[in-house]
Amino acid sequence: MLSPENPILHFGEVYLFESDLEDCGYAMSKVRFRVMKDCFYVLLRYYLRVDGVRVRIFDTRIFHEFGTEHIHREFQYRESTYDELRAKGFDLSSEWLLSPNQSDLVFPEMVMKQLVQEQVYLTKQ
Repeated sequence: MLSPENPILHFGEVYLFESDLEDCGYAMSKVRFRVMKDCFYVLLRYYLRVDGVRVRIFDTRIFHEFGTEHIHREFQYRESTYDELRAKGFDLSSEWLLSPNQSDLVFPEMVMKQLVQEQVYLTKQ
């Protein structure tokens, strides 16, 4: 489904809010979406970085293949302290702090605290 053989027909990214937390970090919520000829994919991300303390991400992913009667929903909660990220060798430099993609960069290094996957049926079962 999500492969180079299935071209993206429409995509976008919408920021719902952003805050610099009074110069103590960064918080944002955004939605990314892609539509292909046979499916769609949505990512809702809440990202929180408290400088020198911790980073937290709440992701909800939604995937639907057109013609099926269900939607796949996945929720992930990830959180790591700065010390945990340093111990993994993650570079907590100003380059990362200023990157518009900082949540994407740190995501794979973070500790997963919760994962919920479920099928949501569009018709009565």
